Amino acid sequence: MSQVITQTEANDKTLLTYSALNTFRNCPRKYKNRYLDNLRPRERAEALSFGSVVHTAIELWYRSTSTESRLRDVLAYIDDAFENRVVDPTQMVQWHLAIAMIRGYAQRYATEDFEVVEVEKEFVGEIRNPDTGRQSQTFRIAGKVDGIVRCHDGLYLLEHKTASTVDASYLDKLWTDTQIALYCYYLRELGYPIVGVIRCRDLGCRWRIGRDRCCRSVPREVSHSALPQMRRH
Repeated sequence: MSQVITQTEANDKTLLTYSALNTFRNCPRKYKNRYLDNLRPRERAEALSFGSVVHTAIELWYRSTSTESRLRDVLAYIDDAFENRVVDPTQMVQWHLAIAMIRGYAQRYATEDFEVVEVEKEFVGEIRNPDTGRQSQTFRIAGKVDGIVRCHDGLYLLEHKTASTVDASYLDKLWTDTQIALYCYYLRELGYPIVGVIRCRDLGCRWRIGRDRCCRSVPREVSHSALPQMRRH
């Protein structure tokens, strides 16, 4: 879903994304520059560009219907994304990192314990006053989730994030992530009874967050005999 605020085709309400809401909360002036005046940086941050490439690569991975060629197809996409790597040292570094991440992901998750239901699922929903239930006359909410998967105990939201580190603060935020809560709410309104979230950080570690638990799926080289359990207190 585009980050730009647009008008819906069905009515004159403005579509808001989580990014727009978060930007306004942090800096109203930045919100005005970005979403109302449509101002853009002249150059995109390297971290954002790299994250976008990895995100698209994972989307291609889950959209592929051929188990034999999907890794080859995804690696070919990464090659094309960093086409100037031979003469650009930064692109060369990012290309090596993206290739290593995707190869590691393909090895670690060669088989999944879930069924993919949706990939890059978009949604649009009404914004309601929590006290009266009345719809906003000005805005609607819009977004797009990485995926929806079916596990043995129900439907989970599948989210991939790239991050440089994972610390206690990062783990604490898993329980109070406003974006995830927002997405789950509107997906349920669309008929997807989401019971939890599977979050993959840097394609190497996963956390499955259910109604009352958070289980970390550790990398292949670490023993699976004792997965740490983290409970909300």
